[in-house]
Amino acid sequence: MYLLEHERERVWNLAFVIAIGAWGLFQGSVGLKAQAPALQAKEFRHAALELPDRARSVSETGAESPQSRNGSAVLGVGDSAARVDVLSGRFETLLPAYPLVAARLATGQRPGQRAEEARVAFSTFLATFREELSVDVDEVGPIRATVHGDGTVIQLYAPRIVSGLPVLGSHITGVINNGKLVLFGLHRWGDVEISLEASVSVSDASGAALAHMAPYELGPAWGRDELVLVPTVEGDAYGHRLAWQLRPGIDGELVSFEFLIDAHTGVLLAAKDANAYSEAKGGVLPVTNDGVSPDGVEHSGWPMPFLNVTTSGGMLTTDTGGNFST
Repeated sequence: MYLLEHERERVWNLAFVIAIGAWGLFQGSVGLKAQAPALQAKEFRHAALELPDRARSVSETGAESPQSRNGSAVLGVGDSAARVDVLSGRFETLLPAYPLVAARLATGQRPGQRAEEARVAFSTFLATFREELSVDVDEVGPIRATVHGDGTVIQLYAPRIVSGLPVLGSHITGVINNGKLVLFGLHRWGDVEISLEASVSVSDASGAALAHMAPYELGPAWGRDELVLVPTVEGDAYGHRLAWQLRPGIDGELVSFEFLIDAHTGVLLAAKDANAYSEAKGGVLPVTNDGVSPDGVEHSGWPMPFLNVTTSGGMLTTDTGGNFST
């Protein structure tokens, strides 16, 4: 009897190893896994950064945004196909049908050439209608174009950069379908009316981050420190905060905290762990697949240790609990 139980344990262990190695044979899942509660408690977001959605149709805004109303007429977009962000007085969404490029890839044209064609055409569109859109083209960052399939659909994106400073969460988007711009978006594009010269040094900003994280200690940086602009709401319009964006490590912890410290007042605006935590799980069959409980039926939701996981950032290996971060 002892030998039978001993052999049974050995077979179970062997089957488990085989199950781990033959990951592709089992159904798996990836779920979010939070960091330690003590570190979760350190995450913070200032109320000034909570931005409401104040988009309205052009007909609803009335005289509040005459520029947007006139702009929709010039662009040939009806009121029902145009929405205005009343905090900025600018379009938030447009549904035009404005021709920009050929309907699809030309014979012999490569996707990269198609992308460049779309970038140039979109840049020209922004310059042509800069008054109607109320967009300073000098604040439009590098335009990215993603070409799909035969080039019929192209997605466009450009961040906002003011005097070399990125404006977090502020950007332009567009979609080209069959050569026409069919969707235009302008996100949180308010007037910037603050000093762009920091009153607080990056060293003092780091001190504020350290004070917030106590008793944890800051470790080597995982990303560069930089000045950024952070949209806020000031009354019935957008405001902005000049902030130091800091990316220090935390000693002894596998986290990547990111801080926003007001560069004029030294006030903490945000603290968050930028890691995306995940856990690889799958189903294993302990001994056999004969369907007889308990050793012949699948055990679902089993953590998969030392598993190679392909992510957008490359190949990662899970730890002993099946955890990994992206």
